[in-house]
Amino acid sequence: MNQNRSQKPAARQRQCAINGLRLLTLCALFAAVLWPAWSAASVASPATANTAATAPLPSASETTLLDDRRQRLNFDAPPQRIVSLLPSLTEIVCAVGACARLVGTDRYSNQPAAVRDLPKLGGMDDAQVEGIVALKPDLVLAARSTRAVERLEALGLKVAAFDSDNHAQVRATLIRLGALFGGRIAAEGQWASIMVQIGGAAQRLPPAWLGRTVYVEVDATPFAAGASSFVGQTLSVLGLSHIVPPAMGPFPKLNPEFVVRSQPDLIIAAARNIAAMPARPGWDGLHALQQQRVCALDAEAYELVTRPGPRLGPAANVLVDCIARLTPPATPLKSLTPGGMTVKMTPRTTPATTPWTAIHAPPDRAR
Repeated sequence: MNQNRSQKPAARQRQCAINGLRLLTLCALFAAVLWPAWSAASVASPATANTAATAPLPSASETTLLDDRRQRLNFDAPPQRIVSLLPSLTEIVCAVGACARLVGTDRYSNQPAAVRDLPKLGGMDDAQVEGIVALKPDLVLAARSTRAVERLEALGLKVAAFDSDNHAQVRATLIRLGALFGGRIAAEGQWASIMVQIGGAAQRLPPAWLGRTVYVEVDATPFAAGASSFVGQTLSVLGLSHIVPPAMGPFPKLNPEFVVRSQPDLIIAAARNIAAMPARPGWDGLHALQQQRVCALDAEAYELVTRPGPRLGPAANVLVDCIARLTPPATPLKSLTPGGMTVKMTPRTTPATTPWTAIHAPPDRAR
């Protein structure tokens, strides 16, 4: 009888966590539907509009494109010849129905299959400027961190540069490009569908994993995907917590000791990085490695999970498929908030971290 009584609070706590997860998912879907109408009617103030993601989005009838530098590009008609210098932007162009307008891409753009035979023009650090100019594009799409942006503009090309660190930025880019090519309503529907897919994946996460902490490595330096990154936000909707808080930035470079002291319940990284982790100083003491609580992603899965575009939904399902195969930690969570989503962990000594003073893009193959 006493054993049954002790189990009831734990069962109620798990149910509370599940209900909290469902509430969070519904809130995400609600925001996905109502945000476009609100943002179109609002006016961003100069003090708060640091990126184009917070500015009003263009209507479907406009031929104006506002990028994340707040540069406004005007067109007499929707661009017919497009060069994309980032895989995620390539996928977004195709998702909004403009795939046939692409005349060249970066070397890593490989989805959808139709773009694989297009001319390849380098990457963020080594874009082939002469090759791009020779294609006579009406519009070049790039990451803000692409080195060739200013040179391309100096040569008379119209360049739109975007950030893709979080869900809001991915959504804003999808809607803007959709509006430019006459498909804003369809683009809004696509984003709502992405959120539905992520919400569906969240329903499949085993309850024992709710609130567990995760470390996501995007580079062996190590660079991590933190709570404020698009990867981290997806994992938060799924119900996991993060060892890298939002204050550290979306993709911070960590002191390796930070990971060791944090003792994440789950580690997600490329398979080759997972294989090398036990050899790092102190990392052989990570319980997640000792007990094989890892998602060692092959090249295809890693690319999917770390590419901020229209396939965020399938990426969420890949993550849940992996986590569902793992044995959750035996140690109980310290406590859950009433909403069931935030874990109150035992305080840890704050380790040193590398300062994060500017947006840094992970390797362009992933983005």
